[in-house]
Amino acid sequence: MTTNGLLLNKEKAEYLMNHLTELSVSIDGCREAHDLNRVFPNGHGSYQKVMQNIEQSGLDKSKLRIRMTVTANNVGDLASGVDNLVMQGFRCIVPAVALEDPEWTEERFQILENELIKIKEKYYGKNIQIAMIDRLEMKKKGQCSGGITTFNIMENGDVYPCEMVAGNKSFLLGNVADIHIDEAELRKLYEHDGCGECRECTYKMYCEGVRCKYINMNNTGDFHTPSDIQCMVENIKYRIYNYIP
Repeated sequence: MTTNGLLLNKEKAEYLMNHLTELSVSIDGCREAHDLNRVFPNGHGSYQKVMQNIEQSGLDKSKLRIRMTVTANNVGDLASGVDNLVMQGFRCIVPAVALEDPEWTEERFQILENELIKIKEKYYGKNIQIAMIDRLEMKKKGQCSGGITTFNIMENGDVYPCEMVAGNKSFLLGNVADIHIDEAELRKLYEHDGCGECRECTYKMYCEGVRCKYINMNNTGDFHTPSDIQCMVENIKYRIYNYIP
């Protein structure tokens, strides 16, 4: 389960840890980066409230998965954000690039790569799990299984095949009390590897753009065509995986 942490308290934390194998909390690194995009209706940032809730809930920080959303406007704080989270006691940190952000540019992507290099130089080989820097992540991707073995459940009980299309009624599979799944049709959707331009790519079997059909649909309007942004990110990941500090 992933939460923004705003409703966490000791009672809820105990329930979640008794029923889940993994709990993710969204914290976008340092206060400055987090509060750029995660704000209350009054415009105030939510970083302090999230951190306070984690402390008061009694959750073991070393066992939490921290999900960092990396956007074009906070990418320059990526390395310092990881430093802050490590200093706070977190040991599993997962930066994830917001592919839907239209503000990405070549300059912003160069900053992303430079920030990841800083992170790898400082933390590679340490007893801290940080996504996007370890070559062990470069493994063959399985088929997308959204709606077959994985689901996203909304707060009202509506069921979707993937978090990327949660809330989009055209992908609604039903409610927890009444789910309609045409598995045969879903499997037909996943049979294709990707767009024609991907067929000769030697990185294809490791690429999220080939596997993640719903991300593709969100960004290009086609299940089998990755966005240019997705390709840029995958190329950066490939270079970082092979970078030797």
